[in-house]
Amino acid sequence: PDNKILIALALPGVRKEDVTVELRAWPEGPHDHLVVQGKRDDPDVDRWRRAELPSGRFRRTFKVHKGLKDSEITPRMDNGMLYLSYPRVSGPLAQPQGKRITL
Repeated sequence: PDNKILIALALPGVRKEDVTVELRAWPEGPHDHLVVQGKRDDPDVDRWRRAELPSGRFRRTFKVHKGLKDSEITPRMDNGMLYLSYPRVSGPLAQPQGKRITL
């Protein structure tokens, strides 16, 4: 059995520099949050009548176990895909502070 959890996000056309990943403590719940946000810019957006990929800002929030540390999250961006992996919980963990994860 795999002891890691993997989150995969399709982000075609988004540069690594335009994405942030943050681990946020959520004091009133049983989970903390992993927040992925960024923007997709299309300089030619006014030329298009239709576009398969929307441009602009995006934000995704994932529930993660309490006590996950930012150092335990492994980010990787490859060919328009963002992969975030972290260990499965196997007991009580310390309370995290909010932290940004570097891609």
